[in-house]
Amino acid sequence: MIPSVTTIDVQLCTSIDDARLVREVLEFAEDASWNKTCFRRYVENQLAQFPDTLGWLMNNFRYRDPSRVELALQCIDEIIGGFGVECIFERDEMFPVLSYVNKGDTYDPTICYRYDVHRFVVSCWGDEVERLENRGFDIA
Repeated sequence: MIPSVTTIDVQLCTSIDDARLVREVLEFAEDASWNKTCFRRYVENQLAQFPDTLGWLMNNFRYRDPSRVELALQCIDEIIGGFGVECIFERDEMFPVLSYVNKGDTYDPTICYRYDVHRFVVSCWGDEVERLENRGFDIA
């Protein structure tokens, strides 16, 4: 389930317009009928709203499309004024268990993606790491 506009607005202290835009991005990222290329085109067509994300796409993804999670979090980072997108890995694993928009502090609310349950959540990444560890993940 995607976080509501109200949850995004209250937890992230954004404007209501920014919360609506975050929700729109999350809806595109969650919609299984949209493949990665369609989502990329959506971002490219929103040039005025996502100039930094478009530059990130052009510099890093000339030969492949980013995942929907990568692209969504990058857009959200730009909307909410984050400090980049980061990942948490389980020890000795190649794939992340958690991706999130860095808001500057471990316990600042942000948008996270939990790969174990395949969903976006509004939470602190520190809390999410603790939940993963409680479920038996060996976080590096």
